[in-house]
Amino acid sequence: MCFNKKGDQLASCSAGLLNIWTTDDYQLIKSVKLANNSDQLEYSPDDQYIMVFPYASSNVTVINASDFSKEVYSWNVEKQGLYSYCFSKDGKYWALGGYDNNIL
Repeated sequence: MCFNKKGDQLASCSAGLLNIWTTDDYQLIKSVKLANNSDQLEYSPDDQYIMVFPYASSNVTVINASDFSKEVYSWNVEKQGLYSYCFSKDGKYWALGGYDNNIL
């Protein structure tokens, strides 16, 4: 679960759903069905994207945060379990780290 950088949205993911609420009144804005059981998520610094993935998995999805319906990227990384991820400060790049000590 995390807030976007502006603080006007709160997102969570579990049981194959990404849910986004407004922080004005905590009403559900959107619920997006995911292709996997993601439980980790992060907004990009510019709030344009949301990266989601299951902990210790190799499936990563990046979703457009403006309409929540467009999957920007989806990877099934051929590495052993990912456990770390981050966006660059400008939101244009992201990095993934796994148990094999590689960074993608």
